[in-house]
Amino acid sequence: MKRLLISNFFYPFPGGEQFLKAEVESWEKCSGIDEVILAPEIFDSNESEIDSIKGLKVQCVPFASGPLAKLSNLVGALFSILFWKEVLNIFRYELKTKKLALLKEALLSCSNVIKHKKRLEALITKTGEIDGIYCYWSEFAFYAASLLKREGKVKKVFVRAHGYDLYKERRPYNYMPLKRQFSEDADIAFFLSSKAQQYYLLNYGGDKATTDIARLGVNTPHLEQEFINIENTLQLLSLSYCVPVKRLDKILSAVILYAKCSPEVKVIWKHIGSGDGFLNLQNKVQDKTLGISNLTVELKGALDNTEVHNTLKLEQFDAIVNASESEGVPVSLMEAMSYGIPAIAPNVGGISELVNQSNGFLLSEYCLEEELVNAFIALNSDKNPSKRRLAARNWVKTNFDAKTNHIEFISKLSRSLNEQK
Repeated sequence: MKRLLISNFFYPFPGGEQFLKAEVESWEKCSGIDEVILAPEIFDSNESEIDSIKGLKVQCVPFASGPLAKLSNLVGALFSILFWKEVLNIFRYELKTKKLALLKEALLSCSNVIKHKKRLEALITKTGEIDGIYCYWSEFAFYAASLLKREGKVKKVFVRAHGYDLYKERRPYNYMPLKRQFSEDADIAFFLSSKAQQYYLLNYGGDKATTDIARLGVNTPHLEQEFINIENTLQLLSLSYCVPVKRLDKILSAVILYAKCSPEVKVIWKHIGSGDGFLNLQNKVQDKTLGISNLTVELKGALDNTEVHNTLKLEQFDAIVNASESEGVPVSLMEAMSYGIPAIAPNVGGISELVNQSNGFLLSEYCLEEELVNAFIALNSDKNPSKRRLAARNWVKTNFDAKTNHIEFISKLSRSLNEQK
């Protein structure tokens, strides 16, 4: 009997990871694994009575909390081999002057690994022997699972890497704690694109033979209505957290520049998503768009997954715009493209495997304002937008179908779990 534990952040509880739903729906069809246990790290204690979903068992074990638990983890981290190896790596690889900040980050990261290891051990005690642990994110839970594997408490470990848990450029001081130390621990490390896989091997080491590509995917929806191309109207959408890496300032500057240069065009930019920078974005929109009569900016804030899909399904958009300086392969773009909405996005991360010049507008990695404006001009002057819209929808349907990609991923993981070393 093969038993697999999935470690993730929130799902099936509120808070995020609703994109994990499509994968979960495929796990119930998995052969070769007798029991799959979903173990979210963060959950509402009032909702912890959920014990199964789509054929998966759900187990909720909280982290040990309180001052004594935190102190114990920190002391354990300070005297751990893990921490002192990381200290050596900092002085060997991190050519930066802020060594003290990096050492502090390393210590806190090691403390987090110890915290996660204790939780995983408690889960194994509660659920019984586990053959493999699949970590949805390549971070603390994966490092903790790898330590359990080294100790012989679990046979195999699998991990996905996305964006924040892969690209060091998205971290303070461009420092990714502990990644090098665990670059060879996963039985298979799955990446969203070949570019992501190459980035990992180049920056952290590891064996290419134990890495693989496992693309995410979305379900191609039925289109409720046809797109109506309204002359001299440009309707744009963006969907992301309001954080610096998303470079929403560039989108704002570009729509302002385009609106000023094309007073005959009614420009509408709708943004979905909140975050630490949401209030700052609101203030900038109010200050910078004042007096531009042909520009409307709607900041909708956070919407749940159903509301997002209703927006994509029922409203009219000429394009979805992404200006990020670092990405994996954005599910937000996949979802919009599945509704026939072309994407304007920079060539960063794995975006080039999703967006091209036939189904959208692939910009340079710098995502200059002039590039965005040129894309807006091309959109507004396109007399046959249905060609690009159909190409966007078909590209996602062919290459990023949730059912196909998730079943392929699950089959690979299942085969490896059942292989004898």
